Amino acid sequence: MKRTIVSIALLIASCSLFLSHGQDAKAEKLIEKGVELHDEGKYKEAIEAYKEALKLSPKSAQATYELSLSYLALKDYQNAMKHSSEILDSGN
Repeated sequence: MKRTIVSIALLIASCSLFLSHGQDAKAEKLIEKGVELHDEGKYKEAIEAYKEALKLSPKSAQATYELSLSYLALKDYQNAMKHSSEILDSGN
């Protein structure tokens, strides 16, 4: 289990190199809000902000990346891995 957690964390960290910067302004604001919430330890609220951003910008690698980090913080490894895989599969 510990090995899986480390693997997920490394996968997510490596994805940061591939973040796109072309989201629309509303999606970017939601992502910024989500990051602030995440940093405050409000992971569930952060997840909701990222999901809203993804409604506006469905291919946002940054929103997906941040979403996976918040799931990881909640120790929801299945969702963290799912969203990390989406980033890798997208080629972004």
